[in-house]
Amino acid sequence: MKRILFVCTGNTCRSPMAQVLFQEILAQKKQPRKIQFEVASAGIYTQEGMSPSLEAIEAMHGEGLDLSSHKSRKISGDLLKQADLILTMTAAHCSYLCNNYPEQNENIFHLSQYAGIGNKEISDPYGLGRQAYLETVEQLKEILDKAAERLLNELEQ
Repeated sequence: MKRILFVCTGNTCRSPMAQVLFQEILAQKKQPRKIQFEVASAGIYTQEGMSPSLEAIEAMHGEGLDLSSHKSRKISGDLLKQADLILTMTAAHCSYLCNNYPEQNENIFHLSQYAGIGNKEISDPYGLGRQAYLETVEQLKEILDKAAERLLNELEQ
């Protein structure tokens, strides 16, 4: 079982959207590989138990995915220890985790760097309306596809 954790600020839009999108991408890609994954998400500055934003739920519904039962989780050392791979939405999130949880540094990556496309930040759509969410979804789909390819290639070696 490989555990992947996505991290953003509030765990009500970017990281939960990344979580369900990545689960779907892995389900489509892993057919011949028979690898089990657990994909989760958490926020650096959040309260436990918050629902996703309505726009995030709607954006995922448009992808045929259900985000309605998600509840926010605050990042913790225990949560990080359980993860084999920790992917952050921004370089600032990555730096925060590396500075505050140095024992996990080898597992913490900025998502776009892990995907091999440089230092591209995942746009935070919170409070910016439906179109911003749809743009973030498209950005995530492109980057997550590349991240899934890298992950699966690494696991096959």
